[in-house]
Amino acid sequence: MFYEKYLNANKVWGGLITKLRNLNLITLYTACGEIRNVKFNENNLVVFVGQEYLFKILNKDDNVNKIEEILRCDFAKINVEFVKDFEKKDFAKKNLEKLSNFFGENLDLKD
Repeated sequence: MFYEKYLNANKVWGGLITKLRNLNLITLYTACGEIRNVKFNENNLVVFVGQEYLFKILNKDDNVNKIEEILRCDFAKINVEFVKDFEKKDFAKKNLEKLSNFFGENLDLKD
């Protein structure tokens, strides 16, 4: 609750990415740089991960601990929670495939 009232989650995440680069933690820097959707939930920085391979990299205990260690230099009680956001996309893709199989060429997916 405290963090979400006083801080912008995107700025905190951006600061983390900068620190990862400065510490030469290139794998984490690259993986975290792909993330665009973060928010605070109480003392947790909730990170929505859109690709499975990124989720596997970021959710490793060593990587979670390193990220939390860096964040806790500035924010004492903060925790990081990685949430899968790619299952929704897969669900939509499967539905589009079903629709295109059913409607064939009559299905228009243009905006």
